[in-house]
Amino acid sequence: MLSKICDMLKAIVLIGGASVRMGTDKFLIEANGLPQYLHLHRMIEALGISTYISCSAAQTDQIDQNIPYLIDEFASIGPIGGLATAIKHDPTSDWLVVACDLINLQPETIKELVTIAPRKGVITFQREDIEFPETTITIYCQDVFTTVKQAIRQKKYSLQGVLKASDVQKITPANPAQLKNVNTRADL
Repeated sequence: MLSKICDMLKAIVLIGGASVRMGTDKFLIEANGLPQYLHLHRMIEALGISTYISCSAAQTDQIDQNIPYLIDEFASIGPIGGLATAIKHDPTSDWLVVACDLINLQPETIKELVTIAPRKGVITFQREDIEFPETTITIYCQDVFTTVKQAIRQKKYSLQGVLKASDVQKITPANPAQLKNVNTRADL
């Protein structure tokens, strides 16, 4: 069943941020024995999901050239730019967006998202301890691509705004600790 679901889904690991608060590139942190982008890529690919790295042009020389990557065509607008680049690359697939700073993420949490059916709108996690739903461990289905494109045209670069304008299926995560972002060295 999972393989059939994953045939209709692609993933993008977002690494394009400046990592200013961290003081070093988050995608290169080796919290799991590999650079984080590579760890996440391998984990998602092992689930049968075709996975790309979303990066800036300047980052391409820092990533494994055997891994498919998409250069962010919408630079400096945040995660929505990586998603828009993925949509432009393949508008016929739903896209799982995963931030590179989710160092505790495990395959079972991704499976919680990808097994939701029917898949439509936005599928994401809503932690009980946080007011807003997640935006970067989230599936964006084809029926919200117009909303993403419209937000960019209007210079509204918040994925939370996309969620507010979309049909959102919220899931309470079985293990909320896996959704913790690392933004500073103290978070490691």
